[in-house]
Amino acid sequence: MQVFNRHVSGKGLTVFSFETVLISSVMLVAARAHGSLDSALAALWKIGLATAIFELCFYYNDLYDLTVVHSRAELLTRVIRAAGTGAIALGLLSIVVPAINVGHGIFITSLWLLLIAIPLWRMAFDGLTRDRRLEQRVLIVGTDRSRVSWPARSWRNTTSAITSSAA
Repeated sequence: MQVFNRHVSGKGLTVFSFETVLISSVMLVAARAHGSLDSALAALWKIGLATAIFELCFYYNDLYDLTVVHSRAELLTRVIRAAGTGAIALGLLSIVVPAINVGHGIFITSLWLLLIAIPLWRMAFDGLTRDRRLEQRVLIVGTDRSRVSWPARSWRNTTSAITSSAA
């Protein structure tokens, strides 16, 4: 699928969509924990803005490029860096425009929940999608040795597991 002249895989779209819901839900759970869920529901635009800023920070830390992040340590590092950048951006924005302040303590609680929920979700998703039964298998028949490297060249930007062998 093409979005803004860039290839987006089904896995990438799934991760982005679920994280949109997850970030918004984490902020609502934090509002509920602080007893101000009614005021948070009245200001859903603030939660939407915070979600957009966090997702933009995740995007610029390559968390939506599923071919870049391979280890759990790298995932945690990138999530912490992106969440910190998003927190600073929201803090600076709330100084400039005080009307977007989420609430007393809600932001810090949601940030901690976010730092727990996103890596857990990503690890669970990676575990599920790395299942051998979900691999895409391709059989290329021929005598030309150059055809063996064709799948790796043409699908190098996808997140599928590709194995090739020459006879």
